[in-house]
Amino acid sequence: MGLLAPLRRNPLTALLLPSLLLAAFLLFYEPSSPHVPLEQGAPRPTGSESDLPGRYVYTSVKNYFKYTSPRLSAADTPHVLENFGLLDGSLRRWHFFRVAMNDLRKSAPPGTSYKLLYLLSSPSSSSSTTSSLLEPLASAWRAELKAGVPSPAAFYASPSPGAGRAMREVFGEVLRRKERSGVRGVFLHNLHGTHSAEGASKEKLQALFPGFAFGEGFPEGEVDGGRGTEGETESERELRVREALDTIWEGDASHYGAIVVERDVLNSLLKVMGHRSWDWKDGQMVPVLLKGKKIH
Repeated sequence: MGLLAPLRRNPLTALLLPSLLLAAFLLFYEPSSPHVPLEQGAPRPTGSESDLPGRYVYTSVKNYFKYTSPRLSAADTPHVLENFGLLDGSLRRWHFFRVAMNDLRKSAPPGTSYKLLYLLSSPSSSSSTTSSLLEPLASAWRAELKAGVPSPAAFYASPSPGAGRAMREVFGEVLRRKERSGVRGVFLHNLHGTHSAEGASKEKLQALFPGFAFGEGFPEGEVDGGRGTEGETESERELRVREALDTIWEGDASHYGAIVVERDVLNSLLKVMGHRSWDWKDGQMVPVLLKGKKIH
């Protein structure tokens, strides 16, 4: 009764109390998955599974990035989408994304994990305009770093000088910081593109990128860029790309990574990931929130 006495003496306080409590709740409430779905009526993350054989079933998770929507036209899309296509455009967008990512990981059953992979289309390594092609993306990356975008903790590239340069152009600041703690960019031989303008040997790549490492089984001689895989079918390329993705998934415990490769390899990666196809531009980046479920 004593607690109600002030309210009886001041009816105005009694009228305002519910509004004050609601305001306090809204001030401190923070949703666990605050992304805004592109498609109405889809409040929970969904995805499309790849049907290619391998050690994992991969599902591209929808409702976080615009790139998963079939309504998004590559022809009408800017070279760099605002916020890299993240649907949440709020000031704390990347904080909210991390919260949602943690929720997905915590609720995942055994054998299932999630990663955010930044897929970057490497410009032709013979092009003299590589820096100008990558500058819009590099500039956007620096801006989003200030906004809290999750930084890659693992870096993978096709075995070409062009991919290595693109990795350094866009992620240079993050890569240098990670290298000081022992993390290195990695060239994977089975991510080479069939339309690569330039084959490269391990010796040449070591000279150009002394801070990079090489994936298991990387050949000592020249990697067969476009010349050695002219007879390779699309299905065969998808199988070797899937093997590379399985290797990344099993050998890397980080939740955020970057993959820089040529466009034809990116198309195969998207198919392996169960992601919609995309008409890539040189120097373009598409983030993919990926779910991997171990099957073997």
